[in-house]
Amino acid sequence: MRKRRIKISDLPEDETSIERFIAIDDASENLADKEMDQIVLKLVEKLPPQYKAILTLYHVQEMSYPEIVEITGLPEGTVKNYLFRARQLLKEKVKQYLGKEAV
Repeated sequence: MRKRRIKISDLPEDETSIERFIAIDDASENLADKEMDQIVLKLVEKLPPQYKAILTLYHVQEMSYPEIVEITGLPEGTVKNYLFRARQLLKEKVKQYLGKEAV
């Protein structure tokens, strides 16, 4: 008795199983993204107030430098400096947090 070889092209296309696989994969990625977002938001809360404010206005409220200057009354250079420092601090806090999680 000879075994029949099955080619991939012979298999019926079952889009629902492919869609389910993709949906499960996307769901796990979405969950991981949401968890990371929550962690980052908690770490943002721990930033010094001036950095937290500028970071929130720029990234969350999606304001431009001139808009932030108008709201805060700070010079544009200071706004840029605070944003840079806030990002650096947040980056370090995330690294520390992820380092603790790995242990």
